[in-house]
Amino acid sequence: MGAILLVWWLGAASDGPEAYAAFQHFSLRLAGLLLLFGWSAALFYHLCNGIRHLVWDTGHGLELHSVYLGGWVVSPLRAALTAIAWMPACAQWSH
Repeated sequence: MGAILLVWWLGAASDGPEAYAAFQHFSLRLAGLLLLFGWSAALFYHLCNGIRHLVWDTGHGLELHSVYLGGWVVSPLRAALTAIAWMPACAQWSH
């Protein structure tokens, strides 16, 4: 769904103001915001796990305890990064 939304956004940006206004109309509704929020949460989840795998590639953190600990760290870190990324948008809507 995120890829479809990205293609729609790029197409609307290239098609002109009317098409972009239609995209903005959808993306500022609840369904659009939920899709954008889910996409950003998935992005940060994959970013955190990618960093975890890069650490493993260096030969560190391969003990079973470290593997589990890294897995438990990824979720709250993803949540924090998602919240930080959405803070400017939430601040804008509160005005």
